[in-house]
Amino acid sequence: MFLGCGFRQAFDIILVLQFVALLISYALAGSEAYAQVIGVNYFYVIPVFVWVLTLAIVFALHLVQPVVSILTFFKGSLLLGTVIVTFYVGAEVHREIKNDFSAVGAPFLMGTVALGGVINTMPLMYSKISPVKNQVKNFRFAVNAGLMTCTILNVLWCWAVLDIVPQLSIHPCSTSSSKNNTYSSSAICISNISLESAAAQGEISTIPLSRVIEEKYPTFTWVAFLVNIFIMVSITVSYLTVGAVLHHTLHGWLTSFWRVKEDSLYNRSKSKQPYCNIQCVCSSVVSLTVFGIVFGIAMLDPKGFVDMLEKFSSFTLNIEAGVFVFLMLLSARKKENLMHKIPVPLPGAFRFLLFTVPLYFCFAVVYDVYVTVAAIIHEQSHKEHFVIATQGALNVTHPTVLYSGAGHTNTQTTEGPINVFNSSFTNFSNVF
Repeated sequence: MFLGCGFRQAFDIILVLQFVALLISYALAGSEAYAQVIGVNYFYVIPVFVWVLTLAIVFALHLVQPVVSILTFFKGSLLLGTVIVTFYVGAEVHREIKNDFSAVGAPFLMGTVALGGVINTMPLMYSKISPVKNQVKNFRFAVNAGLMTCTILNVLWCWAVLDIVPQLSIHPCSTSSSKNNTYSSSAICISNISLESAAAQGEISTIPLSRVIEEKYPTFTWVAFLVNIFIMVSITVSYLTVGAVLHHTLHGWLTSFWRVKEDSLYNRSKSKQPYCNIQCVCSSVVSLTVFGIVFGIAMLDPKGFVDMLEKFSSFTLNIEAGVFVFLMLLSARKKENLMHKIPVPLPGAFRFLLFTVPLYFCFAVVYDVYVTVAAIIHEQSHKEHFVIATQGALNVTHPTVLYSGAGHTNTQTTEGPINVFNSSFTNFSNVF
């Protein structure tokens, strides 16, 4: 309504790409959560997780929607309980937390994903209320209260996880086994259970959290189980919700492009309507194809959960909020659109705040592109340096092998790491 031709189609494409990226993230994270409970490699859980939920969305959505409503309430209750008990365990462990504000960019992009997701959820919730003054005011209050509550719970959740799980793989060792653990800077421990290693493996933070609790704090094993149950329910609900929206969006596209007679759409009696016509079949096929793309990407990049959520999902959400939603807001302020009756119009003072929307989200888009390009350049540079270093090492070691084979004695002084490589390369060459 508030977007012109061209912008409307671009908005639809961005929306579908956004849903696909979110579903890929949920497929990876959900498979990890279920695999953690079952005790198998999450790579083998991805097909079951994706296709069971996909078939439910495409062919049994009318049965899924009531279940999702119940699971959403259960999810909210679990979230509150999980944060409380995890924060309690974190207070008991009280691991030293080190701050690094140079890494603030990643949480910033994650935060924009949460804010952008609200934009896509609000239309669905708004359709369930009447456009009257009191209900609209209550709706706005509920949205703001929900954002504030989630912000507080997320901060407490992150705090609790940092109190329990080591941030880095190399960290100070605990010098006491009591409840009030102390850490010595002189004793260094190397652990493969850390947030750093989880990020490198593309794992969600609950996996190292559960491992630390189960291995080092067995009295709180029930907390690890509660966390895993919460993540399973949460991601399942999220996948079903976003998947249902994607399915409805694709169905809407096909409906708008489908050329049929007007009387066959509106004047056909219910008794003559087939249960599923060719349009229904095409809608199901298109949805299954898009969900198949989600499955394929998830299988090809099973460790890309963080990158998919932090980069691509954030990019599409920020484009939607910073460009298209802002254009809708500007278009709504035009004279021809001011004729529409608005139950609770924004006060005049808030109208200037509309320009903070593109500033915030477009800055996130620019920063996202910058981080992605910088990461690609860094990776290519690292590969080039590795090739150069390898060639240099080969040039140093090759004469050593020749002298050894000719029976000559040659003493050479080199750096420590090169000596290790020389001996390994010599042994490897002698095999051939």
